[in-house]
Amino acid sequence: MKSILIITSVLSLAILLLSAVALYDTTGPAGFVENRAALVVRKIGHTLLLHAGDSTSRVMPVRQTDKATFELAFQSPFSFMPDTLVHIVRTQLASYNLPADYLVNVFDCSSHEVVYGFAIGPGQADILSCQGRVQPQGCYTIQIAFTDFDQAASPTRTYLLFTLALASLAAFVFVGKAWVKPPTTPPSEEQEQPISVGSYAFYPTQGVLKNNHDTISLSEKETKLLTIFAVKPNQLIERDRLLKEVWEDEGVFTGRSLDVFISKLRKKLQNDTSVRLTNVHGKGYVLEVDA
Repeated sequence: MKSILIITSVLSLAILLLSAVALYDTTGPAGFVENRAALVVRKIGHTLLLHAGDSTSRVMPVRQTDKATFELAFQSPFSFMPDTLVHIVRTQLASYNLPADYLVNVFDCSSHEVVYGFAIGPGQADILSCQGRVQPQGCYTIQIAFTDFDQAASPTRTYLLFTLALASLAAFVFVGKAWVKPPTTPPSEEQEQPISVGSYAFYPTQGVLKNNHDTISLSEKETKLLTIFAVKPNQLIERDRLLKEVWEDEGVFTGRSLDVFISKLRKKLQNDTSVRLTNVHGKGYVLEVDA
C-alpha cells in the first residue's frame, strides 16, 4: 500500500511540474497555438493523401508564411474531392480546438493559380464551391489562413490547466484500479476464434492473417473489409454496402479508396490460389473460396 501511495504522489508532482513549465513557457500562449496549428495542418495533409490511396509518399514540412497562415506541400501529385478536403479540414481543426474562422486555398504548383478554395466562419455563411467535382491529379499546395487567430490564444492556458487536471485525476484512478484489480491480459490468438479464409486463419480483433508460413498484419480498413467478406464467402457484396460500413464514420464515401484497399487485400491473399477477390462490374465484389 505504501508503494502505491508513493507512485501516486510522484505522478501527481510530475503532472504539476509539467503544468508550471507549460504555463510559463517563454513562447507564450500564441506560440503554443501556432505550433499546435502547424502539427494539425500536417495531419490534414497526411489524412488527405490516405483518402487518395497514397500511404507512402511524404507530406512536406509545414511552412508558416505569417503568424496565422500555413502552407502545406506534397512530395507526389495526387487528386482529391473538394467534399473530402472540406470534411477533413473541418474535422481536424475542430478536434484540436483551433480557430473556427479560416480560409483554405489550393494552389497549382506550376502556375501558382488557385484551383480550389473555401471559407469557414462561425459569424457568417460558409463559402463552399465545386463540391462533387473531382480535382485531377496534379501537384498542389494547400494554404490555410486563420482570420481570428489571436482570440484562440487567450483560452489556451485555461484549456491546458483543464487538460492537466484531467490527466492528474486519470493518474489517481489508474493507480487505484491497479491496486484493487489484478491486471488483465489482452486477447491472444488462443482466446480468439479465427475465421477460415482458404488456408489462412483470420483474427479480426487483432487484424492478422496467419497460415503455416506467413503472419500478415492488416490495417483497420483492410480488417473491416475482410470481415465483411469472410462471413459471407462466395456471395456478392455490393459496393454501396462496403463504402457505408467501412467509411461511414468519416462522413465521406470514396469509391477510389475502396478499389485501392481491395487491391491491397488481393496482394495479401495472393499466396493462396484458392482465394480470390473478384470484381463484379458495376455491382461489387465476391470473395471466392474453393471448397
